[in-house]
Amino acid sequence: MNVLDQEVLDALQREEHCTTHLFEELWTGSLEPALDIAIGHNPHAEHSVQIIARIVEECLSEFPFREFLQLHNEVKYDEQAAKLRTEGNKMVDPKVKRLYEAVKLYNESITYTKPGSTERSLAYANRSVVCLQMHRYEECLANIRLAREANYPARLADKLDKREEQAKEELAKSNGKKKKKDDPKPELPLSFPGHENMPHVANCLQLQQNEQYGRHVVTTRRLKVGDVVMLDTPFVKTLHDPLRHVRCDFCHAERPFTLIPCEGCTWVMYCSAECLGKAYSQYHRYECGVMRDLWRVAGKCPMTAVRTVASAFGTFDDDPDALQAHLDGLDESQVNGFTMDWRTATPKDVYSTVHVLSTNQERRPFMQLVFKVYLAIIKAGLH
Repeated sequence: MNVLDQEVLDALQREEHCTTHLFEELWTGSLEPALDIAIGHNPHAEHSVQIIARIVEECLSEFPFREFLQLHNEVKYDEQAAKLRTEGNKMVDPKVKRLYEAVKLYNESITYTKPGSTERSLAYANRSVVCLQMHRYEECLANIRLAREANYPARLADKLDKREEQAKEELAKSNGKKKKKDDPKPELPLSFPGHENMPHVANCLQLQQNEQYGRHVVTTRRLKVGDVVMLDTPFVKTLHDPLRHVRCDFCHAERPFTLIPCEGCTWVMYCSAECLGKAYSQYHRYECGVMRDLWRVAGKCPMTAVRTVASAFGTFDDDPDALQAHLDGLDESQVNGFTMDWRTATPKDVYSTVHVLSTNQERRPFMQLVFKVYLAIIKAGLH
């Protein structure tokens, strides 16, 4: 087996440093020798995920990887919430006046609070102050309501009452005026007719496959800049880290002034109880509590992979045996998103098109495959 080549090193460096450093230490110390022996006894081991996983698990079992990566259970605590709220207050200071930054800090503070806690009520109340200053009177009233529901201290009730009265007065004055729209613009229409079985994909697009490019999409007509040829909905979506306290983690609507937290973790926020409930039932109950560590040690792509698996469980009614039976009986050569009838496709049909997307595993450098298996085991160890 060759020493780490530059291509693989570059791929590893794109992952989080601490995880990569641990892998490199394990690789030189125990993984490479153990895999060399396994491949010497069985040449097919180089392409066997099961054999690779067994060897990686054995190496990790003898190494305190949880301590090395500083993995910990997700907890909510008032000290961090208070610290973030104080930082938000600094942004509201007239000499600073960075109100949007204050809102994001208040939102992060809210994620660390417990239901009905004083800290949560204070963060909502402080967010209402910013909303009032930014002339967002409806959001101001919503935050006042949230603060009261979170048991806002009775000794401060007068301040909240006066702010509510002021917001209502200003809202009444603004009635009849054109209101700024926060909602996204309507979806653009396709520039060409859609396929009969895929109304969301222009009929000028076709799926082809050859030795040079593998599976790829081509167009049968000349396109110009701005043409819309596909309106696709991702199987899963994840937010970039800077947007966690700005957008809803389920529908991705930008609602920084009224976001509410997940009660089980400090990582995600939602624009409504409805989105919170849908996210939890569809996938979040599997990832809740490990998202922060997962992002820190593995980055965006592995976190998206975890959500994909979690969504797959939800698609099969939380029955891993049913999921496995579906995959065992799946003829991957017959799954084609361009021939499937999307008008009648079930969620399980849609998942099948996602499952067959990865077709080039055998072309990956061996050590990169080992690294992917290692990441999967690390992620499983977060639970």
